[in-house]
Amino acid sequence: MQDIIESVENVFEKSSISGGQIRNCCLFGGKSLNNRTYTEQAIKELAEHGEGVKAYLDHPSKQSVQEGGIRSIRDWLGTFNTTRKEGQKVMGSLVVRECYEGLMSDIIKISPSKIGFSLNARVKASKGEDGKEVVEGIDLIRSFDLVSSTGTTDNLFESALEGIEGNDDELDAEFDKLMDGLEDEEELDFDDDDEEEDFDCVCSKESIMEAKEIFESDLDDTQKPEEDATNEFINTLRRG
Repeated sequence: MQDIIESVENVFEKSSISGGQIRNCCLFGGKSLNNRTYTEQAIKELAEHGEGVKAYLDHPSKQSVQEGGIRSIRDWLGTFNTTRKEGQKVMGSLVVRECYEGLMSDIIKISPSKIGFSLNARVKASKGEDGKEVVEGIDLIRSFDLVSSTGTTDNLFESALEGIEGNDDELDAEFDKLMDGLEDEEELDFDDDDEEEDFDCVCSKESIMEAKEIFESDLDDTQKPEEDATNEFINTLRRG
């Protein structure tokens, strides 16, 4: 068994919302955006296991992953029912919490193609003759996460850090070192003790993307020298 993230686009293409329920949501689109092949049995089991699964807003935070996948009640969007296999797709209805009905009405009205679900599941998989991953069965569906930009990221930690990069070659190298160190859970070679003590703080930050935006904004406004850029980013995380 292995854990996967599978991205699904155009999930509300044929949907309508009324009475707090979104009908005809697409939970799985038949074609994998992550270059996997799903057998008929796997698609059938997706439909079977999808009944009663919770939907959440956004990917799980790194803190949630560290805590064994426990999700915040604030992010709970709703629950799926009447999940069923239709050809190569899995369809269902999403019963939405009342506090999110307005948000979901807007999303369905606008229906941007890149808004979709990320399937968070444990599956039985093998390698096909062409080298591609073949999903043969579904052991567990943890959640369907509604995200503003679906993609091919298959690692929860990489999802949390997606899109972070520096503004020059030297800063890019520092970001690469930071991400490699966090992913391998190794101690980073910081320039001083204060930065080293902030390692755990950086690991646990749920708002790392927001901190990056603040950092870039500060950099543009004050034109800080390159040698101070990485220190400023870490300080931004510390303040956040």
